[in-house]
Amino acid sequence: MNFIKTVFSKRAKNGVCHMCDAVFKDKHLYPADDFYFCKKHLAAYQESSWLELFTVEATNDNPNNALLIQDKKDELKAVGISSFITTSYKDAGGSIKSIFTLMVPTSQYNEAKEVFKK
Repeated sequence: MNFIKTVFSKRAKNGVCHMCDAVFKDKHLYPADDFYFCKKHLAAYQESSWLELFTVEATNDNPNNALLIQDKKDELKAVGISSFITTSYKDAGGSIKSIFTLMVPTSQYNEAKEVFKK
């Protein structure tokens, strides 16, 4: 068997839960809308309604905003607030703008806003 086939046939197929950011084998991730969640967070996603807390745009000239929104998500995770990030794209006159939105459960929206006031 050639080397490439060997590598790809033995490589585990993994993905990341959109909520906890943990890596799981594909068979342990469950789709919901356009996202994938571990079993625990699939239930949390489906049982909640979600609100936009924070949105940033990133471009080739300003890619650091993508890191900023992940940092915000990590801050929420540290205080026990569930969240996930949505991504969309927009044509910005010949370049692509990435739009990242941090979503939180409606029930924790006010608490999440307080985290960022500090």
